[in-house]
Amino acid sequence: MKLSKRLSTRKVVLLSIFAILVIGLAIIATLPSVSRSQDLSALLSEMVGVVEVRNGGQDQYNQVNNGFLLKAIMQLQTKEESRVRLDLSTKSIVRLGKMTIFSLPQ
Repeated sequence: MKLSKRLSTRKVVLLSIFAILVIGLAIIATLPSVSRSQDLSALLSEMVGVVEVRNGGQDQYNQVNNGFLLKAIMQLQTKEESRVRLDLSTKSIVRLGKMTIFSLPQ
């Protein structure tokens, strides 16, 4: 009798450990990956004034319009009396005011 009780207790413990491992792996699989930060982007809208963007290696900024997609390799700047809304791919919203320089993490 005691032997079968001990076996069933072992089974319960092993099943519990297995369940914890499965749940832990499921949580890890759903966490955002560090490498996904390269996929980070922002859609520009509600633009007022002059908003300019340049690619990482460029010296010159170019003016952009509503609907422009800012990527992690780019840098954005707003001029005097300018502002813009950025809808990030993470579902966050950032609003920038005048005379601001902004870039997404790479």
